[in-house]
Amino acid sequence: MYGLLGERLGHSYSKIIHESMGYEYHLIEKAPHELKDFIRRRDFSGLNVTIPYKKEVIKYCDEISELAERIGAVNTLYYDSTDKLIGTNTDYTGLSYALTQAKISLKGRHVLILGGTGGAGSMVKILAQDLGASKITIVSRGQTKSNRQYSSVNTADAIQHVASDQYADAIQHVASDQYAIDDATCPISITTYDTLPKDAEIIINATPVGTYPDITKSPVSLKNFKNCVGVCDLIYNPLRTELLMQAAELGIPYTNGLPMLVRQATAAADFFHKRCIASSQENSYKQNRSQHDSDRNNIDRRISEHVSSVHQNSDRNNIDRCISEHVNSVHQNSDRNNIDRCISEHVNSVHQNFDRNTSGENSFSSLTPVILKNLIRDTENVVITGMPGCGKSTIGSKLARKTGRRFVDTDETVKEMYGRTPAEIIKHDGEEIFRKMEEKAVLSLAKEQSLVIATGGGVVTRPANVRHLKQNGRIFFVDRDPDKLSTYNRPLSQNGGVYLIYERRYPIYCSTCDHQIKNNSDDFNDALSVIYGMMYND
Repeated sequence: MYGLLGERLGHSYSKIIHESMGYEYHLIEKAPHELKDFIRRRDFSGLNVTIPYKKEVIKYCDEISELAERIGAVNTLYYDSTDKLIGTNTDYTGLSYALTQAKISLKGRHVLILGGTGGAGSMVKILAQDLGASKITIVSRGQTKSNRQYSSVNTADAIQHVASDQYADAIQHVASDQYAIDDATCPISITTYDTLPKDAEIIINATPVGTYPDITKSPVSLKNFKNCVGVCDLIYNPLRTELLMQAAELGIPYTNGLPMLVRQATAAADFFHKRCIASSQENSYKQNRSQHDSDRNNIDRRISEHVSSVHQNSDRNNIDRCISEHVNSVHQNSDRNNIDRCISEHVNSVHQNFDRNTSGENSFSSLTPVILKNLIRDTENVVITGMPGCGKSTIGSKLARKTGRRFVDTDETVKEMYGRTPAEIIKHDGEEIFRKMEEKAVLSLAKEQSLVIATGGGVVTRPANVRHLKQNGRIFFVDRDPDKLSTYNRPLSQNGGVYLIYERRYPIYCSTCDHQIKNNSDDFNDALSVIYGMMYND
């Protein structure tokens, strides 16, 4: 049995992700007093672990990986070849993948981690260090001292050690599990939201702020961070949090937590089914190294794997030359930035090759892109906009039946919420009152996922509506010529008003949509086919 272990799970994408890889996967809820007996019975083949048990399960493992020990949390349990129960952490691999896919580099950057003192934040901190961040600031609501130094070293001593006659040992130390990156590469401080560093370049949100159902909230305003060049939000419901909406508007590269979720799952699947090439995939800064390196030849191989320029060389002279080049560069440069670069070159070269070396036909990791694409498609709302009478409801209801989704109409939602139709509200209370009611109805639907949403014709005239709908949806503008639009029971479109409204709204429809579809046919099937094709053939 494979499954996800937690206390209260509710809906989880994990079941969808794992079962798409061809095996049955269960959601396993256990109360705290049931945890010990459940794990010790070992009536499972492999488990993922979520809150609140990521730390608690450590005591019940026969062994935990060095990475899991470093992070202080386990999210995957599997059996090794001797049937020992091993605890590891694949969230690290997942986040590294997400950042790479979004082309967000942490090397040499000031990384701001929101909520970095929690379980997820600890993993983020470790990864940021390994990827060569120049500075890390952790934001905690509970921190009393506004800028407590969290880690410091004597940089000169570190440089002297690397540049000494024992350079081979130093390079091995840098490249091994125990390299001193925690202490030597960057200063780490803890601050509060009252004293956020405005020079932060990468912002990673490890808090729940902005998650469903509170999708309008954001932990920070990106306008305050003029140097920001990348944003990562570990939340994946909504697909685009308010924080990520800000990033999109400012043209800043961003990623949500869904790529991380999928990649950590495929990494876990490799452990479950013993398909990972590296026996310690959790140490993804190491390239294809053995668990039992003990002789000099293995040490040589470990060194060469972490020196990018020696990937194609196997003789000792080349290894010595490569190492000496690193040592010379440190001799010539004695500041912290250069020692950061020296270390991060080793780490980055492995990150760049890790997925390639573990993503062949025998690895589930090769399935990550297609699983992610399908999950986004099946999760994202299909939002249909356009003039009243353009066929939104007809097309939407047909599409919902064809795809097995639930169809909703914002006009019908207004009626359900307020007991009157839009036409009745406009007639008795005016359009402004109706628009406020409509905005609340739109927000209630925008929070949900996997819907087909037909919007009222004027929904896009309110920027807040468009913003909310884009958080979980893709917008399709169905464009129908005004002389073909029905005006029955539409007070704003009657008496020739349809042409004026079309002219005024057309630029808004175009600027707010992701796709524009012409629909002048009577049966609307052409537009339906186009939308369906964009969903499943893109």
